[in-house]
Amino acid sequence: MLRFAIVCGILLCTGCLVVPFPDLVSGASKGRVVKSGAVKFIEPGRTTREDVLLRLGSPESATQGEFVYDSLDFVGFRIFVIPLCAPDTGGEYTIYARRQRIRVEILFDADSRVRSVRVREEPIKQ
Repeated sequence: MLRFAIVCGILLCTGCLVVPFPDLVSGASKGRVVKSGAVKFIEPGRTTREDVLLRLGSPESATQGEFVYDSLDFVGFRIFVIPLCAPDTGGEYTIYARRQRIRVEILFDADSRVRSVRVREEPIKQ
């Protein structure tokens, strides 16, 4: 939110009219976001490869013994900038409030049952 206020303040000082949109922009810019809570159904030794595919969909990479879901998740605010001195140069911009990389690694045993699950959420510096 501080980043949003700073950007709007700078634009106002340069003679631009800033129109914020009330809605948040969110989603995945790469891959399908699999949050850490989405893997709670997995029980090592019981959950099968097929169960994982049905619940989480196709992974970004897969081998016989491992599925990897890798995505970039973001949340941001949209603004529309109208420069008062040069009206042709305005446009819509997104200010990111949070971006993170989410990587879910699921290992399988020889019987296609889950052996282990590892979730890593890493913030991306902007």
